Formats: sequence, structure tokens, C-alpha cells
Amino acid sequence: MRSDSGRPAASGRLGLSAACLVFAVGLVVALWAGSWAAPTGDDTRKYDVLARNVIAGNGLSASIAPPFEPSAARAPVYPLFLAAVYGTVGFSSLAVLVAQASLLAVAWVLLADTAAAIFGPTAGVVAGLLAALNPYLARTAGAVLTEALFMTLIVWFVWALVRGLTTARTAWFAAAGLLWALATLCRPATLVVLLLVFPAIWVFRPTVERRVRLAGVLLLCGVAGMVPWTARNLVQFQAFIPLQTHAWGANFWLTTLDPEEQPTGSWAGKIEEFRQRYPEFETYYRAQGPLEERASERGLVEAGLERVRQHPWRYLGDRIRRLPLLWIHSGRLWYSETSFSAALSSGRFGVVVAKLALAFVLSLAPLALACVGLWRYRHDWRRLVPILLVPASVVAVQLPMWIEERYGMPAVPFLLVLAAAALTPRDRAEAHREGSATMQSQFKALTDARVSVIIPAKNEGDVVVDVVRRALLVCDEVVVVDGQSTDGSTEKLKALGVTVVQDDGRGKGNALRRGFAVASGPIAVTMDADGSHDPDEIKALVAPIAAGESDMVIGCRMRGGSDEFSGSWAMFVRLWGNNFLTQLINMRHGTRLTDTQNGFRSMRLDLIRRIDLRENKHTIELELVLKFLKRGMRVTQIPSHEYARRAGQSTLSVVHQTPNFLWCLLRNIF
Repeated sequence: MRSDSGRPAASGRLGLSAACLVFAVGLVVALWAGSWAAPTGDDTRKYDVLARNVIAGNGLSASIAPPFEPSAARAPVYPLFLAAVYGTVGFSSLAVLVAQASLLAVAWVLLADTAAAIFGPTAGVVAGLLAALNPYLARTAGAVLTEALFMTLIVWFVWALVRGLTTARTAWFAAAGLLWALATLCRPATLVVLLLVFPAIWVFRPTVERRVRLAGVLLLCGVAGMVPWTARNLVQFQAFIPLQTHAWGANFWLTTLDPEEQPTGSWAGKIEEFRQRYPEFETYYRAQGPLEERASERGLVEAGLERVRQHPWRYLGDRIRRLPLLWIHSGRLWYSETSFSAALSSGRFGVVVAKLALAFVLSLAPLALACVGLWRYRHDWRRLVPILLVPASVVAVQLPMWIEERYGMPAVPFLLVLAAAALTPRDRAEAHREGSATMQSQFKALTDARVSVIIPAKNEGDVVVDVVRRALLVCDEVVVVDGQSTDGSTEKLKALGVTVVQDDGRGKGNALRRGFAVASGPIAVTMDADGSHDPDEIKALVAPIAAGESDMVIGCRMRGGSDEFSGSWAMFVRLWGNNFLTQLINMRHGTRLTDTQNGFRSMRLDLIRRIDLRENKHTIELELVLKFLKRGMRVTQIPSHEYARRAGQSTLSVVHQTPNFLWCLLRNIF
């Protein structure tokens, strides 16, 4: 269910019992799957050597015998983590399993909390359990490879980012930056995430206050986290090596070979063939030390680019054709060394059925459900951007790289979050709660909530007296902000027992601020004193706020009609300007409003007082809408008719006020 504002679904937090359940399931499944289905390979030996050398005091060296030359072939975080495990409990594969299983279990709890913040607690629990029960993810706990730690760090990063986006707290963005640095120094593919995170912060809804500053904090902390490793390499090798010297060039080079030459699984079995056929690969294989390794990687890239230039369309078609292999597979759990074609040709139909079942459960069904979740929340896509960060970065990185199914693994938890969004119903109450916890004070929804009506007035004669008298029938308090009237209306208003406050002649915006300061609320209604607004509509205007369904309700003249939008060129320009500003606001905030400039509106007074209102003229109405939306507050509308003014002259000059409206828009829309 959506309100007229079109704002996205609500946020929530994961309960303690749900968190304990996800952790327990994740730990048990990871210990089980990691103990017998852990992936292995040549990289396992290399990481083990690096960790053992750290423990022995030889530094990050890939040498197995003296002299122990320093190495930058691998990023440092995983070898240092492995060394910490070895140094604590000894060289035990069981210790590695327990440590990585525990990290994964914590990651699934934070993944569930992230899903709860975006889709609600029910979806959070489902997402956490989908990840915790997934043996394809859990099997990495038993491997001496980066997968488990990297997935943990990337989930923690997204969790911290979402917390920052929903609370606007600097500490969360600083934590996200440091976690990004750790993830990047675990597996450099995360570098692309930093390029995508700033657009994500920009388009996320509800809009984050001070987002440029907060994005800068994330960038600063991320770069700071990279400095020690880069400085170490600069001192050791007199070269700028911020990440590592191996893998990038070789992975790209493999994709430029003829399709029949490219390995379908591990490419270790093709090394000798490549060495004999391709001189650039022989140079890469024999490279010693970081400088030679970096130069040989550059040689592979140059040779690969030359092949791409010769057959660009064949290369692009091959990359697009292979991209689905990142997520469509049988998980390499059982019968991982037997292909579908080999099983069919040998008549092993049981293997075919098993692999088909695994492919459906582990990849096809989650992918399909993730697509359903995306479609279901397509109107709220701006709020989904943090969840899409990692899948998008995986696609961006792997499109020009050699694809192995494990390279798509970091995106799987976030696809499961989208799958959980497809599996769980959208709670109506959740769909109405907007913004972050700090933006949503505990406003008690009461049908008899006290209503204060604020009316700026100047020389409106008996008309303002009649407006106030009618307003008193449907509200609890009327505050008239008088602009030094000389027509005797001030004395008549005081005789009615209403609060009359004198303004200082600076304009309507200043008058409303003075009214907000003395009103007793908790709901404030603003209306004009010239009789253009009907006090009988006040009850309908405050009802959504009293019911806890909105934070600001605007009387919509586009639905209720107006006697002031026709009859002259000035009226036409006002109508066009209103539509223009409203459309920009809708584009910026993903709302579906049709009238944002009507001064007849109701608002929560406690939220108004949190906002630093500065406009002195009629632009305060635009400022209020923009600042409410930027803070994640709910802005809705109801039909309302605007009548022709019964007294006085309008002080809104189209010619003089247009620059003010544009300047207010530019200062507050971002």
C-alpha cells in the first residue's frame, strides 16, 4: 500500500531472538558444509605459506625457503587473518573452520538486519535464514581462501552503509569506509564498489542530510585504510602498489583467447599448454618479485587488448554469453567434476537429476525470486540501491574478466535479500512508516490531537475575523500573526480570545516561523487570512497526521480546483511555476505529488521545530516541503478547493518572487 506521496517502504530492525536464530543456523550449517565440501586449490597453499611466514617473523613473503623476499602478489588482509588464527590456536584447519564459520554466522545476522532496515523485520528474518541455510555459501568456511572473510567484510560494509543512510550518523560512514578498505585489501575487486557508492548515496531515499560531507568521510576513511599497505609497498619496492601484483592481467588475458581454448573450470591444467603457445604467458609464469610480476601482468593486458582489437564483436559476445555463469551453476557441491554432458553421455542420469536439482535450488530459484523482488519494489528502487551495489560491481568487474562461479559468490547474499523481499508480504503498517529512526519521533496517533491553526494576516478586515471564527469551531487554538494591520482587525481578533502575535514585516515566511514558535500543537495548520481556504476542510487535512499516516498533508488544488489559477497571464505563470517545481521535487525524491505550493497544509509541529527554516517570503512553503522530504518525512496530499480571495491584495509578485523560488529550490533540493 502506498500513500499519495509515493514514498518507499519502511525500515525496521531485527529482533534479538531472530538474530540468535540466524546466527545459530548459520554457524551449524557452515561447520557442517565447511567440514566436508570446502573448495581447495593452488591458492590455498599460497595463502598458507604467506600466513606461516608472518607467524615465523618473515613478513608477507611467498617464499618457502630463505631468503624470504617480501611479496605483493596477494592482498594482505586474508594472510594476516589466517596468521592471527594460526598464532592463537596453532596450525589447525579446524580452527580456521570455526573462525570462518563464526564470521559467516555474524555476517548473516547483519545481512538480516540490513534486509529488515529496507523491507521490514519479516523479510530480514527470511533473508538471514536463506543465507544461513545455503550450503554453497557455507562451504567456504572450511577453505583457506578469501571467500568467507571477503563475503563477511562486504556484508558488514553494506550493513554499515545502510545504517549510515538511515541514521545520517558520521560514525557509520566512517565504519563503512574502513570496512570497504579491508574488503578491498582482501580481494581487490571491491575497488569498483567505491565508484558506485557515491551515486548510491546520492539517489538513496529518504535523502540523507549532509550527504556530500558524509560521502567524503567514507572516502577519507577508505583511503586511510589503504595507506599502510601502500606505504609498505612503496618502502619495500619503491613502487606504487595499492592492491596486489597478480591476477588482474591474467584473468583478462584468458577472456581474449578463442572460446575453445578458455578453461571451463580451474585453469591450472592448461598452464603448460599456455606456456608453450604464448610467450607473454611464459614471461608471466616466470616473473619473480613484485616489479617483474607487475610488468608481466601489463604484458598480458597488452596482448589481450591486441586480440580484442582484432575481433571486438566476438569478444563482446563471448563475455555476454558467459556472464550468467556467475550465478547459474550447481554450486560445485556434489559431482562438481562431472559436467552435464559427461553425465548424459555416460548414462549417469542420477547425476544429471542431482545437478539439475542443485542448480534449481542454489541458483535458478534465488535468481528468479530476486527478479520478482526487484519488480515488486520497482517504484521504490532508490531505496534498494545499497542492496544492488555488490551485484552491480561484480558484473562490472567480471564482464572483462575470466569467469569462475566462485567470483559471483559475493553477490549471492544480496540476491537472497531480494528473494526474501519477493517471498514476504508487504505489511501495511510497515509500508506507511517512512525514513530513519532519528527522523521518526514517537508521535502518538490520537483522533483528538490538539490542532493549532496559524494565520498570517495584514489588513484583511472582517474577512480574517470570519475565517478565525469558523476555524475556532474545528480546532483548539488559532494563532494570528499580524503584520501591523491598521484596519482595526487586530482588536476584533483579540476580542475573540485568539493569540495575536505581531511580526516584524519581513514577509510570510518570517510570520509563519513566529507562529510555529508560539503554537502549542502537536498539529499545526497554516492557512491564508483572505478567505481563499475553507476552515471546514481542516478536519480532513489533519486526519492523516492524527492517524499516524503522514507528517505533512497539503491541500491539493490540482484535485480540488482553484479560482486563482485562471483569468490572467500572472495566474497562468503561477500555475505553470507550481507544476514545474512540483515535477522537479517528484523527480528528485521519487514522490507523486501534484501541488507543493499551496499554503493550506497541516504538519507535525515537533518536526517543524527540528528544521532550520530560513525563508522569509512565500518561499517558506517550498522550503518546508523540500526539508521534510530530505529528512525522510512523509508528505501526502488531499483534494482542496482554493476560492478567490475575499479581501486585500496578494503580495506574491510573479516577477519579483521567481528568482527567490529558484534560489530556494537550488539551496534545498540537494
